Amino acid sequence: MPPRRRWSSVSPPWQPARSARLKSSIRPPAPRAYRCPSCLSPTRRPRNRTSQQRLTTDLNPIERIGMVALKMTTPMSISPRQSTLLHMLMMCLFAMMFVTTSPQPARAETLPVDRVIARLNEDILTISDVAEAAAQTGRQSRLSPDLVGALLDRTLLLQAAKKAMVEVPDDDINRQVEEMVTDLQSHYDGDAGFRQALLEEHQTLERLKEELRRKAIIDYKLYRVVAARISLSDTDVAQYEKSTLANEGTPPEAFHLRQLSVPITGEGAAGRNQALSRVAEQLSRMNAEGLSFVEGIKKYSTDALAKASGGDLGFMPADSLAPKVLQAVRDLKPGEVTPPMITGANASIFYLDSKRGARTTLFQQRFGEERTKLLDELRKKARLQVYDAEFAKYVPESYRSLMETTTSGATSPSTKVSSKP
Repeated sequence: MPPRRRWSSVSPPWQPARSARLKSSIRPPAPRAYRCPSCLSPTRRPRNRTSQQRLTTDLNPIERIGMVALKMTTPMSISPRQSTLLHMLMMCLFAMMFVTTSPQPARAETLPVDRVIARLNEDILTISDVAEAAAQTGRQSRLSPDLVGALLDRTLLLQAAKKAMVEVPDDDINRQVEEMVTDLQSHYDGDAGFRQALLEEHQTLERLKEELRRKAIIDYKLYRVVAARISLSDTDVAQYEKSTLANEGTPPEAFHLRQLSVPITGEGAAGRNQALSRVAEQLSRMNAEGLSFVEGIKKYSTDALAKASGGDLGFMPADSLAPKVLQAVRDLKPGEVTPPMITGANASIFYLDSKRGARTTLFQQRFGEERTKLLDELRKKARLQVYDAEFAKYVPESYRSLMETTTSGATSPSTKVSSKP
């Protein structure tokens, strides 16, 4: 029987020989490391001169000095103390490189952005206030008695609203802002055209909404401070309706209308019928495409003015409408349209936005009266100081008795400034 083989001194057949394992465990020495000049960390040395040259090609002079200093820090060339000193020198050089190449913050400069021109009670009025009043009232920004008067009236009414602590309903304001944005978008070809127009005006949708919100808040305060003084009873409305009917022959009604029209091109009854068919077909297309009446007019109307305004006719008093148009719109509810009808040289369809009855008409009349009374009361207690000679020329007569002209810069409030980085 052959002797039993011992595995203690000889490798098993499923393992490589011990000499092979020893050879595989012996690894070649690691390449000599050097310190990278950009991060001061050991990295693998390039294998050839070409890669070394490529590494130092894009270095600036300060980095090349650091590279030379690093090459001199080997223990074979200098002492440890000298190596430490060179390392410190290299760190200083890199610190200088960082300081000289890092961007420096721009110096803040103070630039005047507005100028004070007057003071009404506790509120200061500036040039930008004049421009804002012109934008809100639809007037030109050039100084005029009407513009200056509108600015002063608005300032007094806002002061009265602040004193009365008028509360602004946020939900109603937000809904009104969204409606205004939607109305603005309807003037352009889709959302892309609207956003392109904003970019051309260097405007953003968020900034536009903020401006519209601010305008809506001001309008609401101006309305509420006057409306709070008005009280209408059913007896007042009935008496007003009776007196108007007796004097004018028609009830006090007004209708906010929009008109979609097609010109009559043919002659006689055939031409009129053809125009009626065309305007009815346009309305059918608008309904099929899911367009609103305003959007449909902007798309299908051939009249440039109608396209721009959405066919808006404004509020039309009852006595200014043709009898057949008045009869048709009286039976409508807001949002409904009349049947096609011939009006002059056109075939038209009318859309009812809203209507004013006797109560609404009387309220509008009382609103104007109460606003005038309130402004008269506020002017008696007001104090107007004017610091600009040009502005003083256009102060209306209603404020002349309140005006205190001060044109010297010493007594005028300081100019507003803005720090611009």
